[in-house]
Amino acid sequence: MNNLYPSFYSNVGSKFNGSLNGNSSPFFYARVNDIVLSPQTKTDNFFTLAGGWAGLGSIKFTPIGSKPDNDNPSILVAKPLFTNLIQYPILEEVVLILTAPSIGLNDDPQAQTFYYLSTIGLWNSVHHNAFPDISNFVGEDLNFGNTFLEKSNIRNLLPEEGDILVEGRFGNSIRFSSTTPQKIQNNSWSSQGELGSPITIIRNKQSEVDINPSPWVPVYEDINFDGSSIYLCSGQDIPLEYSSKNLKSFGVTLGASFNSALQIADPILTTEDQSPISADKLK
Repeated sequence: MNNLYPSFYSNVGSKFNGSLNGNSSPFFYARVNDIVLSPQTKTDNFFTLAGGWAGLGSIKFTPIGSKPDNDNPSILVAKPLFTNLIQYPILEEVVLILTAPSIGLNDDPQAQTFYYLSTIGLWNSVHHNAFPDISNFVGEDLNFGNTFLEKSNIRNLLPEEGDILVEGRFGNSIRFSSTTPQKIQNNSWSSQGELGSPITIIRNKQSEVDINPSPWVPVYEDINFDGSSIYLCSGQDIPLEYSSKNLKSFGVTLGASFNSALQIADPILTTEDQSPISADKLK
C-alpha cells in the first residue's frame, strides 16, 4: 500500500520517523505552522522556500500525530488546492492535506506535491478554529499570525432551511435565503411576502447590540445595527428605521419648473470665416 503514494511516505513518513498513526492514505491532517501572505513570514526564509510570490497561500505544516526528527529537521510545504476560491488558514488551525500532481508532471508522470483543503471546523466557529499543540506553548502566548486577533463577539449566522451562507471571519457575510414561516424562526425579513421568495443579504460588520453573552449563540443580520448592509428583496418588508426623523420637507409642494436655457442664434458665416474650399461653395 505504501508504494501507491510515494510522495506521502517519502516526504512525510520518513521525515517524521515513519510515525503517522498508521496512516496509509494520501489524505492526512496537519497543523498550520506558517503561511505565505507576504514576504514577512514567521519562519526565516519561508517566503523564498515556498517559491516567493508563486507560493502565495502556501503553508508550512506538521502532520497531526507525527513525531518530528529533531536531529534532521525539515520543512513541509503545501499549496492551496483551489486558486479561485480560497479560505486562508491562520496559524494553529488544522487542515486536510493531500497529494496531487506537481508542475514536474511532464518530466515525471509520478511527480506529486502537497496541497491543502479548507480548515477543519474543530470549534464550528466562523471566526477561527485554531487548535494548538499545548505542549509547545508552555508559558507562552498563543500566536495566530502577524495581525489576527481573537475576538469574543463574532458569532455564526443563524441559518434558515435551504440557506447558502458565505461567512468571513470578522462579521462579514452573504446570505442566500428566502421568506420563511414566522412561527418557526423569527427573522427580520419574513413578516410579509410569499413563502420561498428569494432574498440576498450582504452584511459588513456584525451588530454589537443585544449580543448573547454566550459565544456559541448564532445571530441574524440586523439592518439597523449592522455596520452596513445591502438587501436584495422580492416582496419582503424590511424594518428599516429612519436615520433622521426630521420630515420638514415632507408634503412641500414645489413650484412649476421652467426652462432656463437660452437659445443662441445661428452664427452668420462669411467667406472670411471659411476655408478656401468652403468659401468657394458659399459663392
